[in-house]
Amino acid sequence: METTLSGILFHYLEGPGASYWAFQDSRFISDKTWSFRGLHAIEDGDTLTVLSPDDSKNIIWSGVIRLEKKNGIDLGCQKGLGRKTWATWFMGEYPARLVKSKQ
Repeated sequence: METTLSGILFHYLEGPGASYWAFQDSRFISDKTWSFRGLHAIEDGDTLTVLSPDDSKNIIWSGVIRLEKKNGIDLGCQKGLGRKTWATWFMGEYPARLVKSKQ
């Protein structure tokens, strides 16, 4: 059974040089404090729906995640989208919905 999570996109930094595109489940956000229990890395096969920060009923983009890779190295953005667009959604902490491919 697929579970659709509602939350926020963001760029997660984990120590020097380690970072990834992430999603924070809104059920684990309280008073601007985020719990690691609601943290999900965005991975190939996940289904992501990006919503407008001005109107969360407005879908900006929706699809299955296929991160660009070159020589087996993750380049960090969705195939077919520009890096600037992709980064804007995460750095701007856009609202989103996520269905993990591996539950």
